[in-house]
Amino acid sequence: MESPPLVLEGQSFRVHLQPKQIPYMSGLQNLSSQRSVLVDGQKLRRVRQALGWTQTDAAKRSGYSARLIRKMENGGPISRASLDTIVTAYQEGIELKNLPDLPRILRTNDYVQCTPKDELERVAFNWFDRIFNHRDLSTIDELTVPDVQLIAEGATLQGRKPVRERIEAILNGFNPLRLCVEHLFTDGSTVIIYWQVDATHSGDFLGFPATDKQISIRGSTMALILDNKFVEARDHWDVKHLIDQIS
Repeated sequence: MESPPLVLEGQSFRVHLQPKQIPYMSGLQNLSSQRSVLVDGQKLRRVRQALGWTQTDAAKRSGYSARLIRKMENGGPISRASLDTIVTAYQEGIELKNLPDLPRILRTNDYVQCTPKDELERVAFNWFDRIFNHRDLSTIDELTVPDVQLIAEGATLQGRKPVRERIEAILNGFNPLRLCVEHLFTDGSTVIIYWQVDATHSGDFLGFPATDKQISIRGSTMALILDNKFVEARDHWDVKHLIDQIS
């Protein structure tokens, strides 16, 4: 999957720079695929068993060793690239066997265990996980100051109500939706989060009626967090890339 274009926002313009124009973007993508991640081994074991495969079978079909399959089913860590390949092999097995009890589409993000390392990371991780993966909008009041500011899609939103309305529009437009935090960096009270979303376009969004198409986007968020509450945040993601997928 291609890395998303970098979005530069100004007062009256948005510039989309494609990855080929930014040499370091491909390096970030390679880093993402090579890094080790913790995984939901029990969930992956259930998929393998539903396919009727032994660990040796899974190893042969994915091109890895049975030892790696055992390590994965024990929670890892394994490389993101290895997990991608194994999930693809399981997906191919599901398609061949036409198993109704398993998801029609397997996504690597569904099997990654994202765990925070410190308090600031915990707050940032909880924001994305609770709101987008668990659809818990009470998180907005809990983790933001009353006059929180969010800059997204070229607009500046001030206060909890407009932030909530924007999030509701996303959740209403995409269900199911799965967001995975891929990288999380902190510097003092500032946190930068790189995330990936896989979802189904199930409702109106940005004026586009539901298409039931599967979408996948990557983006980032830079936020200021004080006393465990979001004060300011700025989202960066390629709106055109999403529109291309649902139009």
